[in-house]
Amino acid sequence: MLQIETGRSVEATVVLNSSAEVRPVLNANVADLPATEMRVHWITNPVELAEWLPQWQRLAEVAAEPNVFYEPEFLMAALRHLRGSEQVGVMLITAPPRVNPAAEPVLCGLFPLKLMNRFSGLPARVTEFWRHDQCYLTAPLIRRDVLRETWESFWDAMQNGVDARKLDWISLPMLPGDGPVHSMLVDWIARHEVHSYVRRRYRRAMMIRESGFEEFLSRRVPKKGRQESTRLMRKLEREHRVEMVASGDARSVKDLLELEMAGWKGREGTALACQESTGKFFDEMTRDMARAGRLQTLSLQVDGKTVASKLNLLSGSHGYAFKIAFDESLARFSPGMLLEVENIRHLHESTNIQSMDSCADPDHPMINHLWPDRRGIESMLISLGTRRGDWLMAIRPLMQQISSLFQRKKKPASKKPS
Repeated sequence: MLQIETGRSVEATVVLNSSAEVRPVLNANVADLPATEMRVHWITNPVELAEWLPQWQRLAEVAAEPNVFYEPEFLMAALRHLRGSEQVGVMLITAPPRVNPAAEPVLCGLFPLKLMNRFSGLPARVTEFWRHDQCYLTAPLIRRDVLRETWESFWDAMQNGVDARKLDWISLPMLPGDGPVHSMLVDWIARHEVHSYVRRRYRRAMMIRESGFEEFLSRRVPKKGRQESTRLMRKLEREHRVEMVASGDARSVKDLLELEMAGWKGREGTALACQESTGKFFDEMTRDMARAGRLQTLSLQVDGKTVASKLNLLSGSHGYAFKIAFDESLARFSPGMLLEVENIRHLHESTNIQSMDSCADPDHPMINHLWPDRRGIESMLISLGTRRGDWLMAIRPLMQQISSLFQRKKKPASKKPS
């Protein structure tokens, strides 16, 4: 149902179905409705990027595809601490307001990009939507009222080159495999007959809110799973004092960091606190997210001690399950699974979150068991139309098949049973 009130500067809503998110649709009279004359800005200095924060926050509110990983509180911290030696910058697409062209420009699109001279062993000059180890989605932030126009301005900029560099390909890793940005992109590629190649496609767990927690469990979680979580919680409660604590304070992530360091990630050196850069990023990001009211931690406490901790990041009515850690000495109680059940309860009873992305691997056994919904994820390459780019794009699938064939031949043959 579409409701638009004309004659005033208001925002309307679209209701897709009973479980879908209610999102604002921009009215033609809003003050920041952008014109179609767009301008491109290439920014590599976070200090300069910070000057766009008010427009950036507005863009996040009206983006066609929400993505917390490209919103200010997360991306600014990543740019300061996680770039390393990578050539990373942010392309901004702006336009003057249609109502008052003399006013400050409207930010229509934001594209964090990494520049590379090689890609998967091929001599292709590539710009890639920037994805570091802490980023689980690369949907660019684009205003939904100028989605196609902004993408076309971005495309023109890519064809003209970035930072005095002519490019062959655009790489889009971990892009949503459905939704408005994906639909626009698929239609645009077909209409312009652009060469593209999907490198990987899969579906990962997500959670869509039901009308209530008990309804979610009964309709979405298999009976065996419900019985097992209930049995483990009762067993834990018989032996200990159990409590679930929710917080939006940045200091509440301390227990999560300690649990992660004490577990397998700490032993393998992949915990956040193992590296100075990720530690600084995490401190700054969680502090800024908490200040914006978009940080959520859930802790399962046993006898006053945190045995499982989960960190969710919030963007409007969407949530992203960013990190989880648990005390491995209590693995017999499955504290991580028990906390996930409490996370589902908290989502339904204490928040306005309509959906949550697990940010998990597609074959994650515990999440896939409890979170029944799925979202598509794709990694795609698009040729920018150069002769070399089109040629390399054409031969890449064949080279990948040959490489896979040789890898299979190198694997030792399994012994037949005697």
